[in-house]
Amino acid sequence: MHRNVGREELIAELVPELRRAHEADTGSASDMLDAFSQAVLKRVDDKYLYRHRLTTLGAQLRDSFKWVSERAHEDAVHVRVFKPTLKDHGYELEGYVIETSMPDQPFIVDTMKLYTEQCGVRVINQLNVVMPATFEENQLVSVGRTG
Repeated sequence: MHRNVGREELIAELVPELRRAHEADTGSASDMLDAFSQAVLKRVDDKYLYRHRLTTLGAQLRDSFKWVSERAHEDAVHVRVFKPTLKDHGYELEGYVIETSMPDQPFIVDTMKLYTEQCGVRVINQLNVVMPATFEENQLVSVGRTG
């Protein structure tokens, strides 16, 4: 995929690719993964989208969706720090990933930025996605939109 491909076209191609990969791995489709992926991709800046599109973005989205959907219904803050491996996460990156899932709280992005600066963490890429999620009986029923 070349950089001259438009953002919307790139996203329109990526979501079905994610769905096919998920179906190949699990044997079933996931409308929630589709909604999650679309919500994240709409909020990703162009630099991140184009840099990771051909390498790790699909696996990142699938891994994050699995992790977040298992925890986001809880009224608690969850944090994971990990070095992605093909075996455990479906992708590899140089360095580590810090990922959070938390209920609606103000200043999430600013707090994370200040924390990483105070800890002396060198941030190579930063992806901050804040999106609504709706749960019924601890099951994810909607992402990326309210209601």
